[in-house]
Amino acid sequence: MASIHAAWSLGPGWRAAAERAARWMVESIQPDNATNHPWAVHAFAELADDGAGHEFDLYAQTLLHNCMVGSGSPDGFSAMILLHASRSLQAG
Repeated sequence: MASIHAAWSLGPGWRAAAERAARWMVESIQPDNATNHPWAVHAFAELADDGAGHEFDLYAQTLLHNCMVGSGSPDGFSAMILLHASRSLQAG
């Protein structure tokens, strides 16, 4: 998940690999079994926005929910991941 998160921002070749990995994650791993940090939330959200399917939207929502479920807000590390994800989405 951290690799998908990073690769999404590294250019077209890396992004294509990250998209393949994200598609595999949606097909193979439930988001609540993957991590309690919102790794690659921006990748899943952007894929959903690009028409890849509602599964990607639900995956992104679950990652976001999971990082906040214990305390009602993301922990510091998750907040940094979300900040990077937000900046990546804004950069396009």
